[in-house]
Amino acid sequence: MVGLAPTHAVAIHWSHAIGISLVKSARLPHPCAITLMKMLAHLLVLGCLGVSAAEKIATPRVLDPDLRLQLFAAEPNIVTPVGIAIDKQHRIFVVELHTHFPKKDYPGPKTDLIKMFVDSDKDGRFDNVTIFADGFKSSMNLAFSPKGELYLVHRNGVVILYDRNGDGRCDEKKSIVEMETRGDYPHNGLGGIAFSEDGWLYLGMGENLGEDYTLKGSDGSYHRGGGEGGNVFRCKPDGSKLRHVATGFWNAFGLEFNRAGQLFCVDNDPDSRPPCRLIDVVQGGDYGYRFRYGRSGLHPFTAWNGELPGTLPMVAGTGEAPSGVLDCDRAALPSKYHNGLLVTSWGDHRIEFYRPTPRGASLRAERVDVVQGDEMFRPVAFSTAPDGSIYFTDWVDRDYSVHGKGRIWKLSSVAQTTKPPKMKPSRDRQRMLDLLEADSPRQIDELTRALSDGDPFIRSAAVTALAQPAFKARLNELLNQSDASIRLGALLALRRAGTPNAISIVERALSDANEGVRLAAVLWAGEENIDAVASTLPRALRGKVSPELFRAYTAAVERLSKSKFDVTSKEVITEVLIFPVTNTATVVSLSAAPRNPSKTPRPTSGTEWRKALAAPGDATAGKKLFFDAGVGCAQCHRIEDYGGQLGPDLSVIGRIANRERIIDSILEPSKEIAPQFVQHTVTTKSGDSYSGILVGQQSDGTYTLLMNDGRGVVVPGALVAAHETSKVSLMPDELEQGLTVEDFRDLLAFLLSLK
Repeated sequence: MVGLAPTHAVAIHWSHAIGISLVKSARLPHPCAITLMKMLAHLLVLGCLGVSAAEKIATPRVLDPDLRLQLFAAEPNIVTPVGIAIDKQHRIFVVELHTHFPKKDYPGPKTDLIKMFVDSDKDGRFDNVTIFADGFKSSMNLAFSPKGELYLVHRNGVVILYDRNGDGRCDEKKSIVEMETRGDYPHNGLGGIAFSEDGWLYLGMGENLGEDYTLKGSDGSYHRGGGEGGNVFRCKPDGSKLRHVATGFWNAFGLEFNRAGQLFCVDNDPDSRPPCRLIDVVQGGDYGYRFRYGRSGLHPFTAWNGELPGTLPMVAGTGEAPSGVLDCDRAALPSKYHNGLLVTSWGDHRIEFYRPTPRGASLRAERVDVVQGDEMFRPVAFSTAPDGSIYFTDWVDRDYSVHGKGRIWKLSSVAQTTKPPKMKPSRDRQRMLDLLEADSPRQIDELTRALSDGDPFIRSAAVTALAQPAFKARLNELLNQSDASIRLGALLALRRAGTPNAISIVERALSDANEGVRLAAVLWAGEENIDAVASTLPRALRGKVSPELFRAYTAAVERLSKSKFDVTSKEVITEVLIFPVTNTATVVSLSAAPRNPSKTPRPTSGTEWRKALAAPGDATAGKKLFFDAGVGCAQCHRIEDYGGQLGPDLSVIGRIANRERIIDSILEPSKEIAPQFVQHTVTTKSGDSYSGILVGQQSDGTYTLLMNDGRGVVVPGALVAAHETSKVSLMPDELEQGLTVEDFRDLLAFLLSLK
């Protein structure tokens, strides 16, 4: 039997022989003989392995009593599995990856395999496993097209695998998409794959370590890039009409459409920019990440949750290293899973559930854990069988090198299942889709109105449409509008359209009264190295200057011609006043009334605090506490347009952090400090010290700091005597000492509500 470990093949062989003998001698009915043969094979295999399944493999905990998890296959029958796909005959195809950092003594095979598992009676145990195809390198994912053709995605291309004679073995391979690049890291090239109902094949690509690439379709269509981060593309199922869809990902490894036609992606996080993301992928979407500015994701030109002009936010923060996403409506699950998504978290050893709900034209979701394993549980990819059961692969070990371990699990419902209701786009979603289809100059007024909409997905759709040649003649006119959001949208569209008048447009925008327009102009100049505007770049620092603008400005200074900047003089320390650290009017209007003495005994340890905080709080009261000057949260933290800007923005903290993490950040603020909020102290040769958040560090030793009192400081390298970092958080210790138990509960309830 091709593909089986020797001991397993012997076991299966003897079980068949014994079963046939029993049929002949005892005249057992044929179905009974098959069942008996499977039981004998299972027992003989366990005997050959020398251990029981229970002793060798721990089944992860299923946190929902309405679901059941079964081990379907394990080593040696499957090792280091990644992609999985199931056909209409319930045959299970799995990528067995052997080329992913093999060690010198790795026994092989030398190429990746596509294995096929057959479970004839659907009892959750396979009868047969064979090698369907081999000869691949850096294979990542599998998917069946609507026509039933099997597609394999490897890091540098897409191949269709055919079994023309129906013997269960691939006899033809057809390459339809190829990527030319020097990049060779196994899992940051092509990886994601999904088919839309309207006949398109979608592909997800990782950051490719910033290497230049050319992605080619079967008809000569192509896309070139490099350094911009990960992308999503689409083409026809035959590889023709290749088209770029969206950018700004770290690694768009898992793609999935829901029944409303919305495309979701699970995206890993850069080194220092958690959390990983569940993303609503739309045409023309920019999700903010740029590899060319470093792996960490902390560069001022990068965004992770829609922080910069023109970028889009996530649906939800996920667990570490999400690799697969599944539309629950493809499976037979209880009604509580309708319209939801399952996500694999490789790094947090779990299966997560999200039910995206409309938020304007896009969606938001909260995480619910469904399956939790130990460190030897690392789920990767999903697929659903014709009976509605879910199968997923398990890499098992944290070792990136191929290691000889692997699992396939079956997740199914033990409760009553119901048919999911029909889905259709929300009104706002449909408006976004209509805007993306706009292609006539007569629609300019509609698109202009959309630029000032409060929904970033609506604005993004308008920018994407306006960047088309049909609107080229009218875009410059929009720069004269009194509405700053329209001027900003026009600026973004002109940049995307590749206008030949970039220098004059950027110079004008650098003097705009609106801080957001000036920020977009600085980003344009810095990212595209427009040296001609170097001498006028300081105009952006007039008027209100946000930390985002200040960071982007200093990064642009580093990238452009330094000699043209007076602010980087070797002999002058430059200070810039950053606009309001807090919105005083808001703090006053939302200040809490005098608090009553606590009725709950005051905890004396972290453990006691956590027990006391288990009870629910009042989010409305918590909001008042947050903006209370006596509590001080808003002095450093910002929520939407109100509060300080020295600490992390907490506008969506409830979406990206759970209860335990928020409690930890208050009780033990120095336990885990995000790299972008580490305190730095620069001492000059004259003995002056400046402490704050590091905004920029230039090659000549110049430091740029955002200080605690709201000033931005540029200290030229020639004046620097010492630079130190602190292991103590900018957030003060013992904040809980100023709160009653009820206060803490209320504040926690408010923060968890911010989504």
